[in-house]
Amino acid sequence: MKKILAVLSVLAIVLAFTANVRAEDAKPLKKVYAGVEFVVDEDGYIQDVEANKGKWNEDVAKAIAKEEEIELTDEHWVIIKFLREYYQEYKISPTNRVLTKAISKKLGPDKGNNKYLFGLFPYGPSKQADRISGMPRPADAM
Repeated sequence: MKKILAVLSVLAIVLAFTANVRAEDAKPLKKVYAGVEFVVDEDGYIQDVEANKGKWNEDVAKAIAKEEEIELTDEHWVIIKFLREYYQEYKISPTNRVLTKAISKKLGPDKGNNKYLFGLFPYGPSKQADRISGMPRPADAM
């Protein structure tokens, strides 16, 4: 048992060191959407949302949506607006489960359900909708 714990401890240290090295070596990526430059992570989530608050706009959202192969409709904009308001209040991007419940509570169960949200954002509402709305990576997109 002691040997197993020792091996697990060493493995945890190696993994933590490797993650630290990767994070330190990672250079910020820059991406231009609708003529506006943003620092993004490796999956395209805009970094430092507060610093970029005045830079994000509907044209930026449309450019990101085009990358995601989504043509934005009024239904998409309702969710995007909801996400931006949610972030302003809680300073966090909600996971799919939290997003679904929060939308159901505020906009009704016809919009706050997985079938509706995945119909709008097929690769995951908290992933695609967050990217399009200029929000940081949600916890369930790690």
